[in-house]
Amino acid sequence: MNEKKQFAPVLEESSGLHWARRKVRDHAPVGSASTTPRHIATSDGRLLCDGGPSVKRGIAEPVLASEVHATCLHVYRRDHTK
Repeated sequence: MNEKKQFAPVLEESSGLHWARRKVRDHAPVGSASTTPRHIATSDGRLLCDGGPSVKRGIAEPVLASEVHATCLHVYRRDHTK
């Protein structure tokens, strides 16, 4: 299915996962639209895609799968869906 039309996963609080961005200043300037995809991180603050550090503050839940970092989405689907 086309990720531009597919919904992003809903991260259940009990899963220990949350929406995040990469810690190394990958966010857009204040007031502009974010061009960086959202990542999925563990409760330890490590990104699913590469285990790097993440930032959790102010991350809006994505609506479409295309808004999520492709590798994070792949790892999530592989390890957390039935």
